[in-house]
Amino acid sequence: YANDHDFPAVRRIGMNLGLDMGTLGIESVINDFAEPEIFGGRIFIRPVAEKYPFAFGISTIVDIDPAGSIVIDPDAATEPLRYGDPVFLSSSFDIEFPIIEKEMLSIILFGDIGAMVPYFRKSYEDSINGGLALNALYTDSGGSFTLKNYGFTAGLFGNVAVVDWRLEYRYYNGTFRAPFFGSNYDRLRGQYVIDLASYFADPEADEYQTRTMGIYGSVGFTIKEAFSFEGGYFWPWQIGPSGFMLSDEDFIHLKMSLKPGVIPVVGIGASISYERTNFISTLMHRQGSENLTLFDANTVVRGELVYPAAPILDMAVIVSTSVGYDENGNLIANPDNPSQPLVRPSVSFETRIHF
Repeated sequence: YANDHDFPAVRRIGMNLGLDMGTLGIESVINDFAEPEIFGGRIFIRPVAEKYPFAFGISTIVDIDPAGSIVIDPDAATEPLRYGDPVFLSSSFDIEFPIIEKEMLSIILFGDIGAMVPYFRKSYEDSINGGLALNALYTDSGGSFTLKNYGFTAGLFGNVAVVDWRLEYRYYNGTFRAPFFGSNYDRLRGQYVIDLASYFADPEADEYQTRTMGIYGSVGFTIKEAFSFEGGYFWPWQIGPSGFMLSDEDFIHLKMSLKPGVIPVVGIGASISYERTNFISTLMHRQGSENLTLFDANTVVRGELVYPAAPILDMAVIVSTSVGYDENGNLIANPDNPSQPLVRPSVSFETRIHF
């Protein structure tokens, strides 16, 4: 999870706090102290830390106003639909098992399983009743118990010398995503509310009987503390009533950076990053993605140039893509694709002091 995808156009002061005491540890996150809406916490235990650093943990994340991020048409005459005004309650259980953990080589096995249960503040139409919607998580009919709308990941991560790597298998079904609170969650949370309302309107629809799974891999390295690169890609596929098919929910992440002072005389540092969901479907103009572009709301692009003006002072120019908000803090719809927020470039200048 990250709260800075629209920085510097939108500045949120959040918190990420962790405490590791050996056999016990905690982590916590808040998205924005000025307007807190997303809260998370994790507690983990290493029962035999003295002999082996095996760990398991339990996490809980709450979003109290995901409907507040639904795209709003500023010309609409009526109030925007909030689809029962839900609260997202997400919990997961995870394990971490180091196989090898050395400075030049590490291999760590991990697994995580989680689900999200909505709490609706009010009823909506005939499909959503106010209260905790446990029927989003399971059905118990005629003695048959069925778990649904959940996901899990499992895999390995570690390093080989200066190269960090990660390889994992992801599985999820129904309205859930793995991870649900991912790096671009702030932009997708409003759409998740709409998807949830569609699910309750027809939970037996083919799209909600589909299982999505795939492989995510990433690699990163740094050369002499001067140049760094990291990249990752999630390749998903689906199995449902209509059989096997490739999924449009792929994800790509690329980032390169050059530290200030590496280039002689000029001394300018630079970085550029690109993140996008629905990458291949947009690139190939698949059905359902005709109105998407490589720089719409599914994309986060950020670049910066940094000039070291003094030993403790840097001047930075930052160019990024950010979604548009009106004077009331509501997302503005894209005129060419009203279901998505308007995305526009943002340029800012910063003075950075460091010691």
